[in-house]
Amino acid sequence: MKNPKSPAEFGFKWYDKGRLQKCLHQIADKRTYLRLQSVLLVAKGMTVGTVAKIIDKSVQIIYRSGLTPILKLMIQHPFMMRPERGVPLLLKALQRPASSGS
Repeated sequence: MKNPKSPAEFGFKWYDKGRLQKCLHQIADKRTYLRLQSVLLVAKGMTVGTVAKIIDKSVQIIYRSGLTPILKLMIQHPFMMRPERGVPLLLKALQRPASSGS
């Protein structure tokens, strides 16, 4: 199976860019901001490799920390991006669970 190249191949719809942009303005945590920013840039049509260079992370990190959780949510909950309901689900997917100190 080939890697998706365009936003449509990733599963983004035309309205997702605006909703992601609105959500981006509500984030205070740097790590979550970078994750959502990477998803937004891919939704706007940039390649994952280009996004990785822009935010100075590896391609694997872009897929693992941003794209994969969002795409899973989009498949499981098609209406997750609705403004009244989408932001909490979206942020929950992007926030890393607190690690237990072991």
